[in-house]
Amino acid sequence: AFERTTPQKGMIPQLSFTDIPPITKTVSILIALFYVLSLFITVTHNGLLALNPGFSFFSPYYFWNLLTSGFFEEQSYNVVFTILSLVALGRYIEPIWGSLEFLKFIVLVNLLSGVSIFFSMIFLYLPLKDERFLYTYYWCGFEGVLLGFLIVLKQLIPDKEYSALNIFTIRVKILPSLSILGLLLLSFLTSVPASFLHALFGAYYSWLYLRFFQRSGERIGDMSDSFAFATFFPEVLQPIITVFTTVIYRFFRICGFGSWTIDSTGAISAEDFSSLSVPSISEPADAERRRARALLAVDKRLAQVKDKPKEVNSPSVEIVTEGADSTQTQTDRNIDK
Repeated sequence: AFERTTPQKGMIPQLSFTDIPPITKTVSILIALFYVLSLFITVTHNGLLALNPGFSFFSPYYFWNLLTSGFFEEQSYNVVFTILSLVALGRYIEPIWGSLEFLKFIVLVNLLSGVSIFFSMIFLYLPLKDERFLYTYYWCGFEGVLLGFLIVLKQLIPDKEYSALNIFTIRVKILPSLSILGLLLLSFLTSVPASFLHALFGAYYSWLYLRFFQRSGERIGDMSDSFAFATFFPEVLQPIITVFTTVIYRFFRICGFGSWTIDSTGAISAEDFSSLSVPSISEPADAERRRARALLAVDKRLAQVKDKPKEVNSPSVEIVTEGADSTQTQTDRNIDK
């Protein structure tokens, strides 16, 4: 378990360039070392680091590449991009989570992604008998963890906006979906969709861990509506996705997998499944995000009012207090300048 440090109004901590958290720095060095090591390994034996199903559990039994493949980048420009992205995201997430939770997340996502790719290739090989699925492709890349970090940002600061080349603004909550779409398009333009598979499995296992398993104090997971699986899809598709995922979730519950429900504090406990319908307003993390958005809206409105030289009756500003049934109305009085 870990104690989450809540970011203040979605602001990213101001750290110096040399003040990089320890796990972020260690993993960055590991990725660089793996690339340097690969320069001295022939293509035939790249299975030492990259995932090759034929080399993992068949001769020569490089089973460790289920994990190392997630830390290995084949191209120098991928190494540079990965390390810069890891430092940028790790400097924000690791201080909030703590180093141990941060490391556990990276190892878990990389290992599960490697295992999933391995079994996917085996299942494709068995009916088709095509050995390319076993020996031709070398699966590697840190993209799964990077996408997982974007999903973490979607959980922590979903409404934070960033300017892209001063042309348009983009919200954090849609960054994971855009990244997956971009990698999907890139995989069609290249002969090997290695990065896309790592990213796809990494994104899914990241969301699954954050949604149902991550412990923060006495709270487990994040069952808020704003972090549901359907929110990763366009709004027009979300009702369909919600129905589909609800059916799957209840099927696994009937089969005895998972005993999570939401109690009055937003934590997941082993109680009756009917408590799953508790509104997400009781979820502490979601409530904190809603309060931050409400305060931001109030600040913007007050700034607009102050810009007007003489305003007799300013429109009222409504502040909705989380967890309460009443709405407090604050009316701005005359401003004398």
